[in-house]
Amino acid sequence: MNKNLSTPYDCTKHVNMLLAKRSALAIITYPNKDPQLESMNEPFRDECQFEVADYQAGQYAEAVNQTYWRSCCVVLAAGLNKGLKDNVVVSKLHAEVPQSFFAVDLENLRSQVSQYKIDLQDDLKDLAAFIRADFIERGISFETVTLPFEMAADYGFDSSMRLCRLGDFVTKVDGPVISRSDQIGRFAIVKALAKEGFTRVGGVSLPAALKCSSFSWETIMDNARDKIT
Repeated sequence: MNKNLSTPYDCTKHVNMLLAKRSALAIITYPNKDPQLESMNEPFRDECQFEVADYQAGQYAEAVNQTYWRSCCVVLAAGLNKGLKDNVVVSKLHAEVPQSFFAVDLENLRSQVSQYKIDLQDDLKDLAAFIRADFIERGISFETVTLPFEMAADYGFDSSMRLCRLGDFVTKVDGPVISRSDQIGRFAIVKALAKEGFTRVGGVSLPAALKCSSFSWETIMDNARDKIT
């Protein structure tokens, strides 16, 4: 492996390409440090040992779940940023695992999406279809890099900062993300809610590796729709 260049995905694909494609998260141990969770596409910062976890990994199920929902936030933000005509600003990402939804807060959204109307569901379905075609099905890599303290300070942050890039969209994230967008399976935007000064757009998703019936999926969407506030 090459420092600051090779990634867990790079190394894993040399062992087993199928394992690399289905892995969601890397657990990396640097010398004299405790194991830490990293994105599959984040470059190694030093010599290390690592293992990977997929969506069936019981030991790291909670970490994989949080990573997946955080990644869905990024996909939703990227899709809304590209798909909406307004010059929107993504102000905050919400990966609410205990509440069973993810959401994005948008500023400068003036279109009808910001007004919760009866016919809004068609708009949300159209946006979800756009995101699926333009991001999810294309299998785009989630590229991440952690800026050191000194560089983060130059951008006004008081600690190291992790950036995530999906296509042309770049945002700050508070933890690791999954490897590729095509690891996302069922994906729905279920609610858009006008708040004071911003609009919250929320959704729900399941990994492609996990299957469920249409009835169960409808229940999952209804549950998320009720909890997004």
